[in-house]
Amino acid sequence: MDLGIAGKTALVCASSRGLGLACATALAREGCHVYLNGRTSEALRAAADQIEVTGWKRPGIIVADLNTEEGRAAVVDACPEPDILVNNNAGPEPGKIEDWSRQDWLAGVEANMLAPIFLIKTYVPGMRQRGFGRIVNITSAMVKSPSATMGLSAAVRAGLTALSKSVQRDSVVDNVTINNMLPERFDTDRQQYMAERMSKRDGISVPEAKQRIAQTIAAKRLGNPAGGNIDPLLIFEELAYAPLIYLKPDGSFAPGLATTWGYVGQGNRAFDLTLRSGVKFSDGSGLSAAGVKSYFEYAGKAGGQEEAARVMNFASMDVTGPLSLHITLKRPDPSLPYAFSQPPGYVISPKALQSPNSLGTTPAGAGQYVLNAAKTVSKQTYVYDANPGYWDQSAVHWKHVVVKVLPDASAALAAVRTGQADYTIGAAKEAGAAASAGLTVVSGRTNFGFVDLFDRTGTVVKALGDIRVRQALNYAIDRKAIVSGLYGTYATPSDQILVPGADGYVTSLESYYPYNPAKAKQLLTAAGYPNGFTLTLGAYNIVPGLTDVAQAFASYWSKIGVKTIVTVPISTSDWASSVTGKKFPAAVMQYNNQPMYGIVKFFQTPGEFFNPFGISDAAVQQLMQEAAAASPSVAHGIYEQLQQRFVANAFYVPFASLDKIVIFGKGLRGVAVTPGAPNPNPVYFSPAP
Repeated sequence: MDLGIAGKTALVCASSRGLGLACATALAREGCHVYLNGRTSEALRAAADQIEVTGWKRPGIIVADLNTEEGRAAVVDACPEPDILVNNNAGPEPGKIEDWSRQDWLAGVEANMLAPIFLIKTYVPGMRQRGFGRIVNITSAMVKSPSATMGLSAAVRAGLTALSKSVQRDSVVDNVTINNMLPERFDTDRQQYMAERMSKRDGISVPEAKQRIAQTIAAKRLGNPAGGNIDPLLIFEELAYAPLIYLKPDGSFAPGLATTWGYVGQGNRAFDLTLRSGVKFSDGSGLSAAGVKSYFEYAGKAGGQEEAARVMNFASMDVTGPLSLHITLKRPDPSLPYAFSQPPGYVISPKALQSPNSLGTTPAGAGQYVLNAAKTVSKQTYVYDANPGYWDQSAVHWKHVVVKVLPDASAALAAVRTGQADYTIGAAKEAGAAASAGLTVVSGRTNFGFVDLFDRTGTVVKALGDIRVRQALNYAIDRKAIVSGLYGTYATPSDQILVPGADGYVTSLESYYPYNPAKAKQLLTAAGYPNGFTLTLGAYNIVPGLTDVAQAFASYWSKIGVKTIVTVPISTSDWASSVTGKKFPAAVMQYNNQPMYGIVKFFQTPGEFFNPFGISDAAVQQLMQEAAAASPSVAHGIYEQLQQRFVANAFYVPFASLDKIVIFGKGLRGVAVTPGAPNPNPVYFSPAP
């Protein structure tokens, strides 16, 4: 999309790293002449290098402290007539009202209210005279929903927000706009500081603290400063850690740290692992059943939500030999092999578990590669060296693997095109250019998009409690048009959750709800809603494009009389609290393909994120109990019954199976994207012959 700002001059304050640098990079990509600002010339030069190496015009740099009058004057002297101003600055110290001195308040007001206000005051008259100006203040989500420890930050930034609204009432007539961006928690130096502070306060490791912070966010991860292009890859773990079980590109399993595994007896309530002998972790300690047990115990306390949930279902772990472990479950779980191919199965060295504070910077796994800390620059470049102690040297195809953190898909594509990188995750808008440049584009259906009818028993919106109404909402949607208009060839229309080829996807259910607005109206009339009803539809771009989908749904539903109020939360925390707080009777969602058992458990268990109204369907719960204890062949039929129930009873309004896109040069082979393994694992990449 051409934003029409090529050639404009943009000043981005506090832009040597984090959100400021991400904004500066995005503006450079749009063709702006960018000025970076910061307090140290070395950091600014490094930031300018990072932008230039991705193919964009090298920005100017202004070394100045915005918190002083002299510093602001220096900024204005160096950049007297910007067309675009991005105000940004470090936030004040967290704490409670009794903690902040008069000096703390004055410093907060100076940095986060007066500094940007004085720049606005200086630049707005010239912008109005020239007939163009765009000002964006990067503040904080705390302005709208302050936490108990961020009162100082919220107060001073709220002042800036109010002043900006006041100024814009006059300036907008001259095409000068002022907007405020209220970001949630991003993986920047600020959040590193917050994690270190929590670590000292609570007596936990910094990685544990960051994980706790991440759990407050709907996506369960800190945001990427580069924007909406973060991908759920496990590339860092995949290189440095070996899983208990490898997930192969075709979706099948292969030995990892475990050479054999499987359920014992009937009912999926006991699981045995036999470990590989002679395995050494990168810190020199050896693999043992006792060490794996210790890892699981650690994961149950300090791991992410998925790891902890798995371990909480362990009734006991018995070390039955130096390399054998027997796990007894509290409840049947047929998905342990898949789980052990994911983060719950990435075993950490028992030695490192004794000093977990180091894990954030020094991985301690038994993978094919070892992080080279000396050559690694945090958040920019991560260098991995081949692990000479890996048990199968024939599988190690590279002496070094370098992971570069680039601002977005466009910059990543530029790096591959110029030979600075060999592989990247792509996006639909870059795929055509990549193919034209002679690069290989591989895609596969790995995600599904749908509207979740949270209130399908009619607690808030009575109409949703009628199956005919829910079916009408499905018939009213032109899935083909939505896919064509928003996703092009990188999606296919779908009437069900999961993607084609997945266990639980039912081919006979394709086109179950063809576009038929007349039938939709008939169903509404039969249900007692001939004039439609009003529905609030939540949407938030956890992944780009979901708010566009919401608007498309609203347009189609309006044709059958359903007035749809699309509501877009202001932040990820607002999104999460709105969903869990039952503010949305329905919402646009997207989810990656996983085994059917795990998806249904997450979608249908009362109290889970995708079931905030706590609805329990007796038929679904009965089928899930049967599936939990069933053999794979029997479970397959049960999963199809579950899918049929979801579709026939219109629990959801699915609209598409969506692609993941990867782009790489001629030097690679072994790259695949499949429903069973949606994230290509770099350990399977090899040099092309």
